[in-house]
Amino acid sequence: MKPSHLSWRTAGLLALAALVGAPGCEFTAIDGGAGLRQGVSPGEIELALAGAEELAAEIDRRRGQVVLVDFWATWCNPCKGKMPHTVALAEEFEGRGFAVITVSLDSPDESHGVKEFLAEVGAKGDNITHFVSKYKTGEAVTAFEIGDSIPYYKVYDREGVIAPFPIPDDRKFSNQVIRSLVTNALGPNPPP
Repeated sequence: MKPSHLSWRTAGLLALAALVGAPGCEFTAIDGGAGLRQGVSPGEIELALAGAEELAAEIDRRRGQVVLVDFWATWCNPCKGKMPHTVALAEEFEGRGFAVITVSLDSPDESHGVKEFLAEVGAKGDNITHFVSKYKTGEAVTAFEIGDSIPYYKVYDREGVIAPFPIPDDRKFSNQVIRSLVTNALGPNPPP
């Protein structure tokens, strides 16, 4: 059996796609990187089932903190590529009143795969909470009010008010935009 080969045109298009990236996507290693917690096992990741009510309760519980909510799924490669950035923000701003909530849109029966991925990127800490949606994907989009694509992010200020996004197309969540929203909400000094 002959190995399959890509045509020069196909290879060129793939290379161009890798250089340019899809809107809102950045290519980031998912096998751990500088600053990511290493040595986390899937058994250490706590994952709870949640709907809109449980998410709202967790955001309310975190009142007084800036909260980044990351809606993602293991079947979404751009989501997986951006998760290390979310984890890095959690680590960097841990002592400044900052919390991260991840909401996986995977099916609850795929929780083990969700935990494996979160462990792989070191997504564990006192300021990180993980949920898996209790809804089917289409229902989750409506219930969580997240638009028509993931990854999707929301940033809440210390009063629990969602930060407005300074970009016309909310699907273009670059790492710089997310970081800017977080740092603006945190302000220059840690909370008293």
